Amino acid sequence: TKAKVTAKELQKYNMIYVHIKGPDEFGHDGDALGKKQNIEKIDSDFFGTLLRELGISNAVIVVSGDHSTPCTKKSHTDDPVPLLISSKILKNNRFQRFTESYAKTGDVETIKGSDVLKKTLEIINSKNKL
Repeated sequence: TKAKVTAKELQKYNMIYVHIKGPDEFGHDGDALGKKQNIEKIDSDFFGTLLRELGISNAVIVVSGDHSTPCTKKSHTDDPVPLLISSKILKNNRFQRFTESYAKTGDVETIKGSDVLKKTLEIINSKNKL
């Protein structure tokens, strides 16, 4: 599985980029329930497996999208995409949902996609915790 391959590769590398396309297809189809269920499956199957393989203590997980594909539009849009940075070294913030609407008001604010890695490293290294 992608999760097991990712866990194995993380034994050699500090960081791995993994692209999971599933939710995008449901957005193009306008299938909100399918998109929700697919994201839940990714959460349990990919992230659940990855965390079991790696353990949580040293992991910093960054989850985002390369673009928004709202089911109502059935197309890519320029809406902000959610950005989740999770680690035991970061404190919790007030947000409990991973959605486009929460992304507009999140603690990281709106940043360019090309700045995601830089911002993530700043947060981790400066202890400017979310």
